[in-house]
Amino acid sequence: MSLAVYISVSLLSTLVTGEDSFLSPSVMQQSKHVLNNIEPLGETFSPPNLEHGSAAWKGVQASIGGSRRGLWYEPNACDVDVLHSSAPLTVLFSITSFWQEIKARRETVGSTNKPLEVHVIGASYPFEGRADWSFLSKSKPPHVPGVRVVLVLGTPLQSDNVPPMGGAKPFSMFQQPEAGRWSDKRTQIVCDGQGTWGTDTLDKGLSKAELCRDHGNSLEVVCFEEYYSDAKKKLPRPDLAVMFSPGFPQLERRTWDAELRWMLQDAVPILVSDVAILNSDWGRIVHQSGRSVPQGAKWDVVDGGGEALMTLTTMRNYGARNLGAFRGPFPIIHLEHTQRYAKNGVVQMFLGYRPGQLPIPPLSPEDIAADNLILDKADWSELHIWDGLKRSLKTPVSKPFEQSSQEMYTPSIRELMKERGCLSFVHGTRARLKELGLCDDAKRLESQSANSPWTSKDWVFIIGVFGEDLLNQI
Repeated sequence: MSLAVYISVSLLSTLVTGEDSFLSPSVMQQSKHVLNNIEPLGETFSPPNLEHGSAAWKGVQASIGGSRRGLWYEPNACDVDVLHSSAPLTVLFSITSFWQEIKARRETVGSTNKPLEVHVIGASYPFEGRADWSFLSKSKPPHVPGVRVVLVLGTPLQSDNVPPMGGAKPFSMFQQPEAGRWSDKRTQIVCDGQGTWGTDTLDKGLSKAELCRDHGNSLEVVCFEEYYSDAKKKLPRPDLAVMFSPGFPQLERRTWDAELRWMLQDAVPILVSDVAILNSDWGRIVHQSGRSVPQGAKWDVVDGGGEALMTLTTMRNYGARNLGAFRGPFPIIHLEHTQRYAKNGVVQMFLGYRPGQLPIPPLSPEDIAADNLILDKADWSELHIWDGLKRSLKTPVSKPFEQSSQEMYTPSIRELMKERGCLSFVHGTRARLKELGLCDDAKRLESQSANSPWTSKDWVFIIGVFGEDLLNQI
């Protein structure tokens, strides 16, 4: 069945029954009957585009996976359809939800006569590189000339909740989703096919040359194997910035600060898609905060916790304007023991600063100099701080990022402090811990946090105090 017919079926089913047709074969049959008894659509039929809201992503979703009803609800991390479509359809869902804001952005920067410019920051070949980005170009409105997807691959081969590069079993549209399995030993998802990771068949035919090119049909994919700080100098202003599981405000992700500050000041629509972790099924309906949450519905980030809450906390500290959070309809799901991980399970959109919020300045030269006095003398080897964390700690960041990192790690540090007790430390160390709010009551900690969040020199001291017990949690 063609994509156009699938979309028509989906839309008619939703109108008649209020259900998603791709979840109900009986409803699909009803819709086919309706279609067979109306005037032929002929060449004038135009499938819904991203300006038509949920009709666009629901129609495309209905065309994927044939009759496999559990494709987006069951473990599917080795499924070829899922790996090809999860990233672009998550972006499509978000664009349809916030098209008016993105359209206003295009008018502001004068790009309405140019392709939709989507910058995917922190991309990698195992995830975004496996994707079929033509899902976006096929869904563009007629007045948008094309879609230009820029993959910024600072760590090109990083595998994050997807199988590493290298195939799955041959695809059959009638089998259940290819789940794969989690390997504790290898800390990776392993598929059941040939090759080191069981992914040889899945990745057959994939290449940079095939991915990073002008694909025709209004789609161009551009690849930069470098960090965004360098790549953005060669690029036009984005219509949308996309980040899949960026991980801020972790200490190793401090380079995000500079990018967040300029994108907020330039009012770039920022899409952040994070992993959701559940102890229950990720089914058609997820129960959260005393309510039912179907695909695409609003998500309670505070109740859900995890990566999405890290993202929200950080953006709140920056004073970002929050446009909303939703349950992503296109997750990549895998199991780790009793927990279910849904990559792209929660999507959030941010746009500029809240009214009245002044732009966030970088760390002052005086503060940078004060930190460097300590950092230059630090014995990184003795502290067991690896190169990536060392480079990150040497990256100056603004107070909102420091504040967010402090809020993220403080509960774990206070637990370590509780185990050891303040009196177990020598006088000088205990005095410094008190200055940092770690050997005092919570009220003092809150006051200290609000005025002077911990900086790199403080983190070097704290790591020196708690050693491997803390590093294992960073």
